[in-house]
Amino acid sequence: MTLSVSGVNFANPVSSVKSASISANKVNFCAKGEVDEDVVELTKSDLSTRDKQKIIKKARTKACGWACFGGLFSTAYYGLRSNKKIAEKFDLDPVKDRDLVKQIKKEQTIWTLPGAFLPLAGAVIAYIIANNKNSNNIEVD
Repeated sequence: MTLSVSGVNFANPVSSVKSASISANKVNFCAKGEVDEDVVELTKSDLSTRDKQKIIKKARTKACGWACFGGLFSTAYYGLRSNKKIAEKFDLDPVKDRDLVKQIKKEQTIWTLPGAFLPLAGAVIAYIIANNKNSNNIEVD
């Protein structure tokens, strides 16, 4: 006895749409140059502690990953990189999030040091530790 299972047998029936009527006024409301006054701009300047911890964990892990390939060069790159470049990379405001940007720079430089001293093994171990570390335990300045 052979059982065959097909994905078609489990498909849910979908009712068909007979007609759709949309007025042209609703579709072309932006084409007339009208702009809604209720525009909300979201900025990441007011980050919660949890968001900052996640960003720092991501930065550590990324730096350790590149240290596997670069070693001493990756340490120099992360140590000499400008704060503006770090802010762009993590979508932060360089002025409002100055402390977080400095902490990211410090953390990335520190976490690439094992790759500088033990070129491949140190970086791999640092990557495993940084990737498996719980982001709730990261201290944020």
